[in-house]
Amino acid sequence: MPLFWRANIQPGETVLIIGATGTSGKLAVAAARQAGAGRIVAAGRRQSVLDALAVDATVDLSLEGIELQQAFTAAAGPQGYDVVVDYIWGPATEALLATFNNHDLSSHAGGLGIRLVNVGSMAGPTISLPAAVLRSTQLQILGSGTGNFPPIPQLKTIVADILALAAEGKISVDTQEHAFADIAEAWDINKKSDTRSVIRIPRLSAVKEQK
Repeated sequence: MPLFWRANIQPGETVLIIGATGTSGKLAVAAARQAGAGRIVAAGRRQSVLDALAVDATVDLSLEGIELQQAFTAAAGPQGYDVVVDYIWGPATEALLATFNNHDLSSHAGGLGIRLVNVGSMAGPTISLPAAVLRSTQLQILGSGTGNFPPIPQLKTIVADILALAAEGKISVDTQEHAFADIAEAWDINKKSDTRSVIRIPRLSAVKEQK
């Protein structure tokens, strides 16, 4: 929904996913690819995961300050970013916004401008936003969450499209099955891994038979 409902992604646009190594970030990369993005940039801290995404460019979020700004600029390509989906907020977002104060990078934006969609705040709840950034580029800052879901008809269409892509194997989530009896162990595994745990709940009839 961040890409389609909030950012209104268009075919051929350049998309940056900040926090691309998590489950949601990986899904966003896949969704951008299915939407026909012309260039996809993934930013995260685990380079091995970024490399596995097979995107056009990556940004190492362990960089700081001017080095991170330069990395964002280099990864953007000649046309700059059209859409940014941000799962972490905080210093990385500030570094990106600093590059938007560079007229050469941001002047390409057309009628839709640069759409930055915040989805999470794992790196911090606040950022510092220089006023000059808003004056020097066509930037829209949006949020994607429970407070701005689309109307029910559009929501049903979006969910149906996502499920269809999943059924076709075009988007996927790494999962691992666990028995209901092992739910405590699975809970701990889920905290330490990007793999999502699927708990098998026995049928009531099977439980009665065991008794």
